[in-house]
Amino acid sequence: MSSARNREFLLTVVLIGLCGGLVLLLSAPSWVSASVSEPGLPVVSATLNGKSVVPLAPATGLLALAGAIACLLAGRWWRTIVGIALVILAGFSAAALVDFLRAPKNAIETPLSDLVGLTQVSPQAISVSLWPKVVFVLCVVIALAGLWLIARASNWQSSGRRFEQRAAQQKEKDSVSDPSAASSGTGERQAQSLDAVDLWDAIDQGTDPTATG
Repeated sequence: MSSARNREFLLTVVLIGLCGGLVLLLSAPSWVSASVSEPGLPVVSATLNGKSVVPLAPATGLLALAGAIACLLAGRWWRTIVGIALVILAGFSAAALVDFLRAPKNAIETPLSDLVGLTQVSPQAISVSLWPKVVFVLCVVIALAGLWLIARASNWQSSGRRFEQRAAQQKEKDSVSDPSAASSGTGERQAQSLDAVDLWDAIDQGTDPTATG
């Protein structure tokens, strides 16, 4: 792999891994806050993080991290599979985030009802933080990087093949720089062949070839 392709591959893998780590990190803090007021009950205020309202987002981040590590070790076909998986999951996550940002009330009704222990709630005073928008951008970047991974996977060699090629080249260089090693191996094979001939000659003459004289 040339230095330019090597840099391109490393930048792509680092970008996927970095975006995946940021998605996981930004899925933990509060994404939305709301209050629930039901007749006969006190007002309940709650905050929900990304894992609660858009569970696909942290799953995308985890897949991106695992995919970045796999790309460093795997070959062309596995990289293509990783790229396809990233495009699909990141695309669904981005769509889910758009739905959440358009109608956060619908997305938080189920988590809030589980939180307060009621079958149906009507969230009020809903406030959405900046993190869902940032995660949306990161998911789009992961999807685009997955497409780039699919398109360029055939141009990047796996690490194992690079090591095999380097080992073969080094072995070839050693044989060229040290011809005595090859000649010594040939001499040993010739000596073994001569020993076998002497052994059969001794047997034909009726002597014990193992006897020490």
